[in-house]
Amino acid sequence: MSEPVLDNEAIVAALFTRLDGTFHWMLALPGAGLNGNAMRLHVINPEQIWQFDDSSQDLMHSHRLCTVVKIGSRRTREQTFTPAEVRNLLAMIELATPVFELARGVQNFTCRVWFRQADLEDELLRLATPNAQRVFGGTPSCTYQASKTCSWTNKRFPSPTI
Repeated sequence: MSEPVLDNEAIVAALFTRLDGTFHWMLALPGAGLNGNAMRLHVINPEQIWQFDDSSQDLMHSHRLCTVVKIGSRRTREQTFTPAEVRNLLAMIELATPVFELARGVQNFTCRVWFRQADLEDELLRLATPNAQRVFGGTPSCTYQASKTCSWTNKRFPSPTI
């Protein structure tokens, strides 16, 4: 039996096609947004100023959504983290290109640079790219699955020391 991807304690990564061959990258907390939607946790740049955004997103009915991958759960053996705790942690990520990215030749800060801290880039691109082609053709297509490679929650919420 497969693990549910959009349960209310999940932390998911999602890629949306921009219809130009690129993706918008975000994290989300299913069920934590308004009216039972997901709370999206991502960065946007309206008016060319990057800012963290935590608005609601209907993941089940988005026409540009290409893939959703469960990367963790807010529930650990010790406790369940609230959506606000996850949001506050992600809001602390600096909205600038890190030095190691500059060393790799990445000059511009983007939602992908912000997202890259989750170590999921290759898995999500592999899943989203074929779906984006179907979206370009007018057929919404999305993959929902649990990550087989990421232990994001362990990195971000280590077990408390006693």
